[in-house]
Parts: sequence; C-alpha cells; structure tokens
Amino acid sequence: TKAPMNNVNFRRALAYALNPSAIAQAVYGGITSAATPTGLLPTLNKAGFVDQTVEKQYGATYNPAMAKSLLAKSGYTGRTLTLEAPQGWSDWNSAQLVIQQELQAAGIKVQVVEPSSNQRTADLTNGNYDLALDNNAGLDSSPYSYFQRVYQLPIQKEQAAQMNWERFSSPTDWNLVQQASSTAPSDTAKLNQIYSSLEKDFLQQQPEIPLWYNGVWFQGNTQYWSNFPSSTGSDQNMPAMWNNYIGAMTTVLALAQLTPTPQKTS
Repeated sequence: TKAPMNNVNFRRALAYALNPSAIAQAVYGGITSAATPTGLLPTLNKAGFVDQTVEKQYGATYNPAMAKSLLAKSGYTGRTLTLEAPQGWSDWNSAQLVIQQELQAAGIKVQVVEPSSNQRTADLTNGNYDLALDNNAGLDSSPYSYFQRVYQLPIQKEQAAQMNWERFSSPTDWNLVQQASSTAPSDTAKLNQIYSSLEKDFLQQQPEIPLWYNGVWFQGNTQYWSNFPSSTGSDQNMPAMWNNYIGAMTTVLALAQLTPTPQKTS
C-alpha cells in the first residue's frame, strides 16, 4: 500500500534492475549462490517443486533496459527510498551498497540506512520502512512455508513472526497456500498445480525480490576427531549451530558419526 512499492511496474523494475549474480560475487566472492526468480531453495528445485516453464516465462532477470522501461510506467517521481539492514551485519551492509548502485543506475534513488538489529526488526514488524533485506525463509521439504511467509493474511498492525512483512494482500494466493496445507503430501499432482500457480503469481506480482541463497559453512579440526561431514561427499548432515539447526535439523546426527582420530605415539 506504500508508494511507489504499491505499483507492480515499480516492483518489477526493481527486480530487473538487480543482478543477484553480481551481488553474490562482489559481496561473498562466489561462496553463496544467486537466487532464482522464485527464490525457492535449490533443494525444492531438485524435488521437482519449481515449475521451470513458469519461471522461464515470467521470472525477472537482470535487464537494466527493461527496468527503465517498467520504471517509466510506474509513476515513480524520483523520491529517495531507504534500504535498511542491521548495523554490523557486514555482508548485508556491503550488499546494500551494491544494491544501491544497481538501483541508482536504473534511475531509482536509494539511501542506505543501518539501524540496530532490534530497531530493524521493529521497523519491519510495524511497517516503518521502504525497502529492507530479510532472510527468514529456511529449509523445508516443500514450498509451503515459503509462500505462507509471503502471503499470510490478515494483515495486522504489527506483523509478527516474520510473516508477510511486505504487507502484500492477495486473498487468492493466501487461499492457495491454505489449500496446500490441507493437501496430502502424496497428492503430488494437486500440490504441483497449487505451487505452480503460486510461483506464477509471485513472479507476476513481485511482492519480494529474491537475491541470493545464504551460505552455511563449517570447519573442523581432525586432530582428535574425524569423519566430519563434507559438502562433496554423500553425507549431507549439516553441522551448523544457526537457528536451532542443532536440535531441529541434522547437527546431532553429524556429531554422532564422528570417530576418534588414531593418535601417533612417539
């Protein structure tokens, strides 16, 4: 509801003006991956949940000329918009500068702001922001939680629990999300139809703009313990301590498979 973000041409102009690959390379040196237009994680693509035809037909990819064309149709008057990320989140703060440069090259004026982490969360919860970086979509076995987060209704004065912080109102898509929640996982035909529709609407409406897939990394010392998981091996257990991974994901399994490293005697 907040101009100029309430205009779909403006949101699409933003998407075409941004180059996820350049951000991933400039900020992370290539250790993270550029997001696809849907933003659905690669694991969901491998599981067959991403409609490649829909993504190819409707997905926005880096195209400054298209960005300027859409911007001209959007009614944008040149107002300076804020782009916020928490102060001290150095990778995000670096990404803000790249995003600022890319948007300004397309004719969109941006001011980078870095509030405290608590203030940033309050801003998103209360809707007191223009543009912001966010990464609350995590690993899941289906796209349900991703689209629940994008489309959840009703919109409250305070949007808690990281749901629909962009305050996008689409009752049709929220109904599709609810249909997905009540569909048996075995009914893959119906689920694929639902998620294909959600992906198409997401790409046409652009309520959010996927940029990059966050990286998870681990390093271990094999002096005393061996058999740590490896991204190049068949063991996909994840020894990460972020966001309750140690209890909710696979860290415990990773630790359980460690073996003592034989010690040399002198």
